[in-house]
Amino acid sequence: MTESSDLAGREAQDPGSVEEPVRSGIGAVFFSLRGLPGLALAAAIVARYLMAPPPPPDRVAVLAGLVALGGGEAMRLWSRRYIGRRSSTKRARVRILITGGPFALVRNPIYIGNIGLAVGFPLLARLPWLAALSLVAHAIVYGVAASHERDILLQQHPDDGEQYVRSVPAWIPRPGKRCEVAPSGPVPWSEVLMRERNVLLGVMSGVLLLVFWI
Repeated sequence: MTESSDLAGREAQDPGSVEEPVRSGIGAVFFSLRGLPGLALAAAIVARYLMAPPPPPDRVAVLAGLVALGGGEAMRLWSRRYIGRRSSTKRARVRILITGGPFALVRNPIYIGNIGLAVGFPLLARLPWLAALSLVAHAIVYGVAASHERDILLQQHPDDGEQYVRSVPAWIPRPGKRCEVAPSGPVPWSEVLMRERNVLLGVMSGVLLLVFWI
């Protein structure tokens, strides 16, 4: 439900410039449109409730939705703590690597958090079929976008980037795999909450709407 990028999490806070990569191909297109599945999901949930009676009660789906939302937002917050000033961008670039926190376990923790949100909302809306479609759509878009980001990472950081890609899996942590690049330190939680406030408010509003009104 958000267009945040894991690649942006690896941007430095210094103004140093890097060579701008060539943006072409299907990967660049998916990267630039990676926020569309979330917008389509929100529109689908609204349309479903406007066009038909609410689905029957389903405590299992609601509980699963809350767990997915909580886990997804927790992953976003943890990632935010190591990203620093920015976590969304329209341009694929990497000034420095962020390898601390969740970035030491997987290369795309924000995308994983976003997928949790994208699955959690339709489950909370008691629409498991829509949750399945959302999972597939986000997995495809994020998968192609993440491959594009990996190529940019290797282009702009051929040494540390190669070590990072080799030692840290893209999506699923593997036992024994450790990041070989020196980790970066976290930012204060006050800054994390300030920069994540819009998403937090959106998630809380969506939960309240789906649980207590619909």
